[in-house]
Amino acid sequence: MKKLAAKGKTIICTIHQPSSQVFSMFDQVCLLAEGRMAFIGSTSNAMTFLADMGHVCPEHFNPADFYIRTLAVYPGKEEESKKNISAICDAFANSPQYESMEEKVLDEIARYEFLASTSSKHSTSGSSDSVRLHFIGH
Repeated sequence: MKKLAAKGKTIICTIHQPSSQVFSMFDQVCLLAEGRMAFIGSTSNAMTFLADMGHVCPEHFNPADFYIRTLAVYPGKEEESKKNISAICDAFANSPQYESMEEKVLDEIARYEFLASTSSKHSTSGSSDSVRLHFIGH
């Protein structure tokens, strides 16, 4: 996958509880919790973002396990867990990283709509060329 990404291909995958070794190969992460985006961006920026909120990953700890522990809803502590998750998601939604990501997404959507409209205008067979929308993993 790294070789494909190095050639400019976008790689999106879901890996359940990756080992530290596998996680170290990730360039970008998208952290979701309770149906909301808690973070999207580089793996190093994710650590910094959470550390700035008081959630510091212990030394020699698997980052994937840290994210799971930080963003989990714990039985018996549901209300406290959900408040924590909400605070993290709210902070990300109001962050410069979120604004930057949102701008990239809107630019890609506009580009896609332009390419799709141009493609359909020039299509002689009645079917437009397919255009892939990708904005994660550049």
